[in-house]
Amino acid sequence: MKLTGPGKVVLFLLVIGFGIGAWRMIGKGAGGFKLPSLPGKANGNSGNSNGNSKSNSGDNSGSNASTNSGNGGTQLLLLTSPSKGGWLQDEITKFNAKNAGRYEVTITTEESREAMHAIISGAKQPILYAPSSSAFASRVDEVWQSKKGKRLINMDDGNAFRVYFRSPIVFVTTKNKAAFLKPLLGGANPWGAMRALCSGQTKAPWGKFRFSTADPLKANSGFLTLGSMLYAYGQQTGMNQSFEKLAVSSGFQSFLRDIKKGLVFDADARNGSSALFKAFVRDPGRYDVITSYENLALGAATSNPNLVVIYPRPAMVSDYSVAVLSGSWVTPEQKQGGQEFIQFLGSDESLGDGVNYNFRPARPSSKLSLNSQLSAQNAQGFQTDFAAAELPPYSAVNNANSQWLAIIGG
Repeated sequence: MKLTGPGKVVLFLLVIGFGIGAWRMIGKGAGGFKLPSLPGKANGNSGNSNGNSKSNSGDNSGSNASTNSGNGGTQLLLLTSPSKGGWLQDEITKFNAKNAGRYEVTITTEESREAMHAIISGAKQPILYAPSSSAFASRVDEVWQSKKGKRLINMDDGNAFRVYFRSPIVFVTTKNKAAFLKPLLGGANPWGAMRALCSGQTKAPWGKFRFSTADPLKANSGFLTLGSMLYAYGQQTGMNQSFEKLAVSSGFQSFLRDIKKGLVFDADARNGSSALFKAFVRDPGRYDVITSYENLALGAATSNPNLVVIYPRPAMVSDYSVAVLSGSWVTPEQKQGGQEFIQFLGSDESLGDGVNYNFRPARPSSKLSLNSQLSAQNAQGFQTDFAAAELPPYSAVNNANSQWLAIIGG
């Protein structure tokens, strides 16, 4: 049928009408697909709904001060190392339950040096910081003051910084090897003996000697182990120069090269303190001896009667501290919450929980002591008393780290 002029006009109008109706249905999502909003045009804003160009769906590295947490309270992000998470996580659960609707502490972990650098660079902005050693807290504050002209961690303020526990770095080995190793590694010159074992100058009765420590470029136990090496080397050479200079001397470089000959620096060692210790427990045959925290070794000893520890003379000690940061991202409410958390951790109940995790209280008392647990495992080498030494300055151990990286790798 041939359309007349008026018929064509009517058909044209019908087509337009159907098109407009279909467009509206699609736009409303009624039985069809919702068209995507054009960038920068949704609700008249560019970017996200609050008009900011940066999304709030980050990795929780910042504090997000205005955001309430899951229990309805102000969020307090705590940054610590994986090896320190057990006791802290328990106390966080208790603190959050007690303060539901007021505060909620959340925890994130990173190896010690990486966490330190993340704070200094601003990549992480926690409210609370629990380093594996006060040396890292001191270094963060030192660098922050040099960059910003103000303090980030006031270690002299008991409301902002407290040390709760201590744990020495020990040699961990097996019972069948301890009889040979204890006179050497527990003697007057443990790192001289370790150097002789690694280089082959002293022969182990079972063949090639294998030693391992966590990466000092990442992990606190490795950092303290390297500091212990530097301290011992200084004692043996008469300390005729500063630790900073000694760390870059040709003699200490030669020391590290000899250690390297017997060093097993595998993926678990590179992954940090916890990873290395777990690898040793799974398969002690991979290493003849490792360095680790006393608390980790004591926790594993009861179910691993073949595990034996040897205390270096002197030993370096890891202290367990928590700090409230004074960064610009910390609100008054978060500062108050952080201080209350620090006080909560210092209660007898909380400290008693830490002793159950095999930490030595920083201030032992008749109520709070690890002596009974240590004495119970005396046959495996654990001691209530040990000789300790102060870690060389951070700058010196950092110089030693540079030598480690050049000679052994990262």
